[in-house]
Amino acid sequence: HSYLFNLFIFWFLISFYFFSCVDGRKKNNTKKKNETNQFRKAIQQCQTSSCKGIQSGFVDQCSFQCASPVCYQKIYSENELEEGEIDTARRSEFITCFHQNLNQKPNQENQEN
Repeated sequence: HSYLFNLFIFWFLISFYFFSCVDGRKKNNTKKKNETNQFRKAIQQCQTSSCKGIQSGFVDQCSFQCASPVCYQKIYSENELEEGEIDTARRSEFITCFHQNLNQKPNQENQEN
């Protein structure tokens, strides 16, 4: 009788752990996808509005400035992108900054109200 009870507890704990981990991964993946989509939408909006007609080598520079002037200033101000340059390390930093600023805006709005 004790053996069955211990076996039940063991499977219950394993199941609980498994489902809590799976649920956590889904939430993180969804959040990451949403952030990626927000970044892409911001860049696309800039490319079709403010940066429309910009020479092809300067589109990233213009799009990043348009999408987040604060992040662009923080990451690229000392060493601006050159025509056609792709700097993957700084691009990653920019995207991280962009997401952090997005996540801070709702908090700031709540604090103001």
